[in-house]
Amino acid sequence: MYFNQVFNYIQTNNQNETNNFLRNLKNSENETFNKLLVSIIRENLLPFTHSIELKPNQKNSFKFSKNNDSSIQEISFDIEKVFGFSFFTFKKPIYYRNLSNEKVIDSPLELIELLKENKSFKDIDEFKSEIVNSITNMALISTLCSEDLIEIKEKSIENNWKFLSEYVDYKFKENNDFDKFLFYDQIHLNGHHIHPSFKLRLGLNHEQVIQYSYELKKEIPMRFIGLNKSISKFDMIDENDNPTNYFLNWFFPTMKPLIINYFKDKNLNIDDYLIYPMFPYQITDTFPREFKKEIENKEIIIIPEEISIKSYQTSSLRNLIPLVENNKNPPHIKFSVPIQTTNFVRFMPNDFIPVGTSVSKILERIKQLEIETFRDKIVFLNEIGGIYHSNDSELKYQNFAIIWKENTNLFLTSINDHPISSCSLFNESPINSNQTILGEIIRNYHNHNEINNSLITLESSIINWFKIYCKLLIEPSLILLTKYGVSLESHLQNSVYVYVNGEPKLLILKDWSGIVIKTDRIMKQKHLIGEKLIDSIPKLIQLPDLDFYKMFSHSILHNHICQIIIGICKEFENYQINENQLWYQCYQIMKNTFNSINSSFKNDIEIDESELFKNELKCKALTGMRLLTKNQILLPFNVKNPLNQFV
Repeated sequence: MYFNQVFNYIQTNNQNETNNFLRNLKNSENETFNKLLVSIIRENLLPFTHSIELKPNQKNSFKFSKNNDSSIQEISFDIEKVFGFSFFTFKKPIYYRNLSNEKVIDSPLELIELLKENKSFKDIDEFKSEIVNSITNMALISTLCSEDLIEIKEKSIENNWKFLSEYVDYKFKENNDFDKFLFYDQIHLNGHHIHPSFKLRLGLNHEQVIQYSYELKKEIPMRFIGLNKSISKFDMIDENDNPTNYFLNWFFPTMKPLIINYFKDKNLNIDDYLIYPMFPYQITDTFPREFKKEIENKEIIIIPEEISIKSYQTSSLRNLIPLVENNKNPPHIKFSVPIQTTNFVRFMPNDFIPVGTSVSKILERIKQLEIETFRDKIVFLNEIGGIYHSNDSELKYQNFAIIWKENTNLFLTSINDHPISSCSLFNESPINSNQTILGEIIRNYHNHNEINNSLITLESSIINWFKIYCKLLIEPSLILLTKYGVSLESHLQNSVYVYVNGEPKLLILKDWSGIVIKTDRIMKQKHLIGEKLIDSIPKLIQLPDLDFYKMFSHSILHNHICQIIIGICKEFENYQINENQLWYQCYQIMKNTFNSINSSFKNDIEIDESELFKNELKCKALTGMRLLTKNQILLPFNVKNPLNQFV
């Protein structure tokens, strides 16, 4: 049904794009098939009869049996390359055999049908609907944003630009208000780099998908509400501030008299309310449906749309950057929304708010303690504050939560800086259709270095670039892990690198809701950090060792460094770049970081080396946890560790 609605929309409103839509649909289906098959094998989602051993450059067969009975089934296909953490590339066709027949599996829905052989998975048909939603959205968005990408390419051809960064520099010189970070974030078309539901927007109809797709760069009217103080709570990094003052006096002063007059006209006392921004979908859809009584009772005041602020979405659907007069660096605002992307409905539990502010203070203090190592290399983006409903027992009240954080552009020091979320690196460059943005950045780095050293090879530049990139992430992350018991969720989307001529110069890390704290370690540093700060850490993130190491191995090694390595190997497959060369550089950076830590941490270093260099690491089974747990548990699975070979 959803596909039909979208296809009818294209035929009615963009008829000349029908063939383009169908091509994009096929590409989206192929990408989904690839991610789904890799997930099924890596995460052991079928009841395989033998342990998985991936063999490159040959046909691989995987036998499975429902309930361990005698009816053996098999899928087989050619695997081309095998990468770290058991990622692989393959060639079609995919053959399926059982006792009675053989057929070729060619669609994602046929693959999902096989998952019914796993008796633990109950909602396979619902998962199919999610996959169709994702595939359709990818085709729709790709079709609608193609005109913008063509315009970028034509402008670049006209000016003989080789790299996307040259186009961005041109736009910035043309208008100093041009937001480089936002541009690179909105060009992230591919969606999640591992999850098969990479463009899922469950909860939105096709018109809302178009309205709230950051890729289409649409202006979003950020609305305002008043939430009665009797049912609201807030937490701010500055304990002497409050949200109403923060937003109306500091960032939206032109809105202040309009909102005050609105409350006067309604005979309401504005001092009884917290006034703060709200995602427009909540006001147009969620609140009228879920909170009629609260609106009638004046517990919630919906401020009219004419009193709104222009804003734009980042690559996280629920994040808005408002446009503020005379302020180039307004806060980035994250909203709680009842929309499912990949595995999760994007609600924010109340506990997330104090996590953000308390962790921000602790990371700021640690940065001061590690200033010699961290200076000019790492920024921990402060979560300035958050608001939430006082009812923490009913899920629907999470719709009121928001968090606002510092603007990444605050930390840019030169007109040559290019701030890019690492998730954007894997997108095809609109300038060079056979290159990713990652490949462009590395080639730009090489070209710049070649000016000073004509003998340098591209292979050497690739290795050197990766070492710089890897060290910026690994060094502070390991110091936090070993010395302070802080395990960051620094996956691709939470990491913004600042590049100058292709060289990674600064790493900005953000989003603290997934962080894990090892209490016994941070308590050893209470004389330096301060006991009051440590006591402010919510119990929510004080988790056992399993979660502590899993966060590091999954977010930083599996979901970040591994993806960069695979991206480099695919981009430069015709050059002498070996995956193990890159993993060895990562291993050496980790060893050097451990060696740089004071010997008084000897026992902790030995434990961490043992955990992070062991034969297998625990990572999140992204597809498995969607099918098995209804998102209640972050299901782990064991996977071979590419660092173990160097021990």
